Amino acid sequence: MNPVLSRRRLARVLIPSSLCYLSLPYVIFLAGWLRWYLALPCIGVLALSLRICVREIDRIAGTEQVSPDGSALKIHHFVVLLLVALLLLGISGAGGYGHQDTDWLKHNAVLQDLIDRPWPVVYRLEGQAVPLVYYIAFYLPAALVGKLGGWPLANHALFAWSLAGLILAMSWFLLLNRRAGFTTIWLFAAFSGLDVIGQLLITPAVARVRPELEILLNWDHIEQWGWVWQYSSNVTLLFWVPNQALAGWIATAVLTFAILHPSHKTHSLFYCGLTPLWSPFVTAGLLPYMLTEFLLEGSTLAKRLRRYVSLPNLCGLVLLAVVGLFYAAKLGPATPPSAVVIPHGFIWSFAPDAQAKVVCLALIWAFFLLEFGLYAFFIYNAKPDWDRKAGLLFGTTLVCLSLIPIYRCGSANDFVMRVSIPALFVLAVFLGITLHSPSQSTVKRIILIALVVLGSATGLVEVRRHLTGIHTTGTLLQIPGPGQVTGLSLWDRSTPKSEEILLQYVGSSQTPFFELMAQEDGRGGLSR
Repeated sequence: MNPVLSRRRLARVLIPSSLCYLSLPYVIFLAGWLRWYLALPCIGVLALSLRICVREIDRIAGTEQVSPDGSALKIHHFVVLLLVALLLLGISGAGGYGHQDTDWLKHNAVLQDLIDRPWPVVYRLEGQAVPLVYYIAFYLPAALVGKLGGWPLANHALFAWSLAGLILAMSWFLLLNRRAGFTTIWLFAAFSGLDVIGQLLITPAVARVRPELEILLNWDHIEQWGWVWQYSSNVTLLFWVPNQALAGWIATAVLTFAILHPSHKTHSLFYCGLTPLWSPFVTAGLLPYMLTEFLLEGSTLAKRLRRYVSLPNLCGLVLLAVVGLFYAAKLGPATPPSAVVIPHGFIWSFAPDAQAKVVCLALIWAFFLLEFGLYAFFIYNAKPDWDRKAGLLFGTTLVCLSLIPIYRCGSANDFVMRVSIPALFVLAVFLGITLHSPSQSTVKRIILIALVVLGSATGLVEVRRHLTGIHTTGTLLQIPGPGQVTGLSLWDRSTPKSEEILLQYVGSSQTPFFELMAQEDGRGGLSR
């Protein structure tokens, strides 16, 4: 059968599609939140930057030999990819398709408020105007559809939007693996750390040393075995936080492709600027890879810096500044006032006593070994065909995965779970390449496949829980009714935990963004 797309042609499709996918929510945000004389030039610069990036990177993908013909994406590969994407997303809860985990209480609340309320979204809490300040990119296209067609149509649009993002992410995974095959598609769906081993080893130890933590070690969600650390599987990310995972996978793939296939100009600041409205955690996870790209240049410092001088990178800085000012509203005076402080700091400061510090030290080494250490060993031992770019990319990934757990932010430690999204995606790419590397011995390949199969238990646990939820309700389509979704302003604030959750979604109106940049209607709503 003739290939549908060679890797070269696939790249020429994925690059513009991915950049447009990441950019569309920004266009909606700029138009819906900023005053018109700020929004118009920002949207214009964004559109022109997209044109420049697509044209320039398309030229690179069209002239460089990026793969042999044997790795082309054929019709049956794409059909399997589409089926896997539909099966996973169809039970994920996105848009009400399948069982929704508890995080969807928050997703649905944000989506409903974006539909029902004027933009910028403003709440009245204890008589004070409080703006919604959150990473809302994922919801904006569906919310716009919802404003025109209502809540059910918005949910269907959210599912379609999520499906488009998942297809892009999986296609990038095939491209970067340099092999379009069923095992590569399976690896994307199966990729996870060895949580099942951690669960089996840690449960009896915790029961003896820290019995109060035993409640975390259940078989409905086995990634909690690491106490305050969790590197989420691909299925877990898709089921719980598609708002961050989809953009994280796509942006990481685009930046990785740019690192491996450098052009005369580099547009990594633009790629990075397209992520904070999707997830500031993903943006933080991409920064080390931008540094890697900078270090790969063999010229003088002045020449390296000149390669970053371009309109797209200027646009990226503008987007970072606008979204940064939007998020800076969280640093203003809390309205209404709250005594709750979101926990953050280096991990050792959270250990209450010497015994906890010892447990923490032992657990973090087990976490390193089971989440990425064993994979890294096999990947490193199959590296003879790597060039300098691949070696530095892999080294950056290991450094990121080793340092991220040292810092904690939030009761659930979202910092570790979400900043790790880019590094885990790159690790999965290296793992896929290693599985098919001719330098890997048969014995090592069998062992590595066995580890991946063990890791896939995490995703299977997530799938089992969702299938159980679907069976319990007796229906696949479970779009919550209007009365079943509670807007953020109506959330219970009676406990410190619920107060902390609400603080993650709101900010202060007494900040430059809402006083000087937000639309007049939104500003007026804030001032009343």
